[in-house]
Amino acid sequence: EVAGWGINITAEINGWGLFLESDDYNYMGVDENATDAFDLGGIDVPEPPEPPGNFVSFYFPHLEWGALHEDFTQDIRLMRALDDELMTWDAQLYSNMDGLTTVTFDFVSDAGGYPVYVALNGNYIPIGNGGSVDLFLNAFVEQDLSIIVGNITPQAPSGLVGEQDDNDGRHILLNWDATDDCCGSMESRYPPHISI
Repeated sequence: EVAGWGINITAEINGWGLFLESDDYNYMGVDENATDAFDLGGIDVPEPPEPPGNFVSFYFPHLEWGALHEDFTQDIRLMRALDDELMTWDAQLYSNMDGLTTVTFDFVSDAGGYPVYVALNGNYIPIGNGGSVDLFLNAFVEQDLSIIVGNITPQAPSGLVGEQDDNDGRHILLNWDATDDCCGSMESRYPPHISI
């Protein structure tokens, strides 16, 4: 069993609105015995071949590893603190059917207590334990997504200007540029909040 923390991932498709298929045994996480490259010994596990008949497949592609296999059902990285760092797992979904697809994320050891986001089609979706994302999967078309874990220290918003608001020196007026909706940029990951 892998020490550290991780996320079990299940992909389920309702193919053509008729056939339910799932890929249940996908895992990402960190372990003190792993590296960020390909590891033997059951740490990084290749994706099984596509079964006959209808299927959906969730996997982590790693051409850069130069291993015998290119796609992995389990991708474990070196364990480290992610308090000021993000770690990204790039993944793909693939099926031989069109259909509504749900990807569910079950945390192991609370995913280290770090925030988790899924980047899908240009959107950043916060994920909690047992959370899921829904999408429509087209047959024989690879769908990219990324799972992002960690935390980055908030940055000052752009255009931040502070000026004295009155003549007694007790008030400051703060203005800043508007940010995008959460999480399309570094600034919008932690949008400024007004508190008094």
